[in-house]
This record gives sequence, structure tokens and C-alpha cells, in this order.
Amino acid sequence: MDQYENLKLLLSNNDNSYSASGGYGYTDDLPPVTVSRQVIGPADLWGRSMSQIFSAVSPAMHDEFALQYEMKWLKRFGLTYYGCCEPLHRKIDILKKIPNLRKISMSPWINFDEAVTNVGANYVFSLKPSPACFAQATWNLAEARNDLRTKLAKTRNCIVEIVLKDISTVCYEPERLWEWTKMAGEEAENCA
Repeated sequence: MDQYENLKLLLSNNDNSYSASGGYGYTDDLPPVTVSRQVIGPADLWGRSMSQIFSAVSPAMHDEFALQYEMKWLKRFGLTYYGCCEPLHRKIDILKKIPNLRKISMSPWINFDEAVTNVGANYVFSLKPSPACFAQATWNLAEARNDLRTKLAKTRNCIVEIVLKDISTVCYEPERLWEWTKMAGEEAENCA
């Protein structure tokens, strides 16, 4: 990281850049992206980490065997995004140790109610709906709408971003993606 910074290889990622495993990097809490800046350091950037291999271990073991080592790097960044596909709903207390933690991945495998309670309005709840609806032989947008509507109602007091990812098939019907996106926008507006 020091070498990247010294060689001026780091670029701002607080814009339309894909941030970590979900969402974009838009924020006013990092220095603005400008061409006049000579050196961009980690403190000017989003950092990230994840520990999917520790999904099934206790929070204490996750902290002991992963987070304490990840912290060496995470503390250098201006803002941090943590997680990917691992269920983190029971690990929020250990994640609070991360300085400048801003977003936490909330995969389809979380206990949703527990996650809402544990994340609250302290961090961005990076909601990742299951993409399984796209793989069904018969497209059921109403079912996908109901699922998202239910989750958005439960996260009404959270700061939420919706990240659809890990789609393996749309059964030769790419319009499913466009319909889902339109529906998600409608549901987000209705929930606001």
C-alpha cells in the first residue's frame, strides 16, 4: 500500500466506482475526486474486506483469526465496506471495531430481523436480495416485489442501499433484469 501511494498509483473511488462487493462509492465524506491532487492516499479512499471463509465461526473466532489482521489495513482507509456473501448479522459488534466503517454487506443468508436490529441506522445496510428469482423457469415479478417490499418495510429505520448481484441466469429473458430494476425503484420510492 505504501508503495502504491509513493508511486502515485492510487485513484479516488468515491464516485461512480463500484465500491467493494456492493454499491457505488459516492460520498461527500472523502475528499472530492479532482485531477489537481498530486497524491492520493488510503485515507482518501474506500477500503474493504470480507471473510467468507469464516461464515460458520463464532464472532470471537472471526475476530481472533480474521478481523484483527484485517484491521491493520482497514484502519488506513477513510471509509470501509465490510463483507460480501457471508452472513454478518451476528457479527456487527465485532465489526464496530473497524474505524470509519460505513457499509456492511447483508447477504441473502442473514437472519433479516436480527440484522435490522443489529445494524440499525449506524451503518449502511447493503441489502443484497437473492437473485434466485431470475433462475426460475417462470418469471414471477410479483413474488420478487413482495420480497423486496417486505424487506424495505423492515429496514425503514435503516440507511439502505439495494445491490443485486451474483446473477447466474435470467433464463434467456434479459428483460427480467429491467423489470426487476424498475420494480425496485418503485418500491424504494414507495418506502421513502
